[in-house]
Amino acid sequence: MEGQNIKPLAEPSSPKKLGGVGFYVIVMFAVLKDMLDVIENLTIILSILSTLTTFLIYIVIWCYLFFSNVGFVDKFAARKLAVLVIPFIIELIPFLNIVPATTIGLFVLRTIENRERVRKFARAL
Repeated sequence: MEGQNIKPLAEPSSPKKLGGVGFYVIVMFAVLKDMLDVIENLTIILSILSTLTTFLIYIVIWCYLFFSNVGFVDKFAARKLAVLVIPFIIELIPFLNIVPATTIGLFVLRTIENRERVRKFARAL
């Protein structure tokens, strides 16, 4: 029995990015912004406020992604940037920003980021 390689039952998993309390706080901000967009589009004056909140929320999202070490210089960079830029453009268009694009974009970005990390971990084995 000596010399045999015994594998553990469970392989150590790669830590997932965009998870935990921090991610869900950012999602709550995005959901709140998406709900406010509906209210803000009821009047022309508040629709201007909607654009301002879009810029502020996206600054917070970019800071969170930066401090979460989400990379934008890999082979999935174009997808990740598209997932952030397209909802941002949608949110800037009055009355089209009723669509919860920011929230959906965050979950799509999380799926892309974690899928990439799983593939890297599998190749390392």
